[in-house]
Amino acid sequence: MLREILIYISAYIGLFAVTFYFLGMVFAKKEKPNEFPEENPPTVSIIIPAWNEAKGIAGTIESALNLNYPSGKLEIIVIDDGSKDNTYEIASKFKGIKNGKFVRVFKNKENMGKGVSMNFGISKSKSEIIVTMDADNVVVKGDILKIMISSFTNPKIMCIAP
Repeated sequence: MLREILIYISAYIGLFAVTFYFLGMVFAKKEKPNEFPEENPPTVSIIIPAWNEAKGIAGTIESALNLNYPSGKLEIIVIDDGSKDNTYEIASKFKGIKNGKFVRVFKNKENMGKGVSMNFGISKSKSEIIVTMDADNVVVKGDILKIMISSFTNPKIMCIAP
């Protein structure tokens, strides 16, 4: 008896939720797509914390460097979190200005964790917008950064997850 009552209650709640989401989808206002501010784009820092990522760090940095973003408006900050391999040495080969993008590399003396490394990178940033990438992420391409940044032209948007 109790089991049947719980089934009916669950079905009612489920039906209510599905109806709510369906009606919300049908009557949702279609907002015009956000446009990237070509005239005065914001500065962006890509923070890449890395720990023992010698295999993938070069590809990740190259991927970030190949993003289509205005020259002088993008910096890439790599933080080696006390790696035991040659992650720092590989990342350091990219230091300086490449394709109009500035690459900075830092090293923690010991492994302090991803959160500490990300916060350190954020503290070194001088940009208006912070983007984070994992050190093994080599699949970012083309205009993805512009698409993400264009969402910030809407004052209701505070955070983007690609």
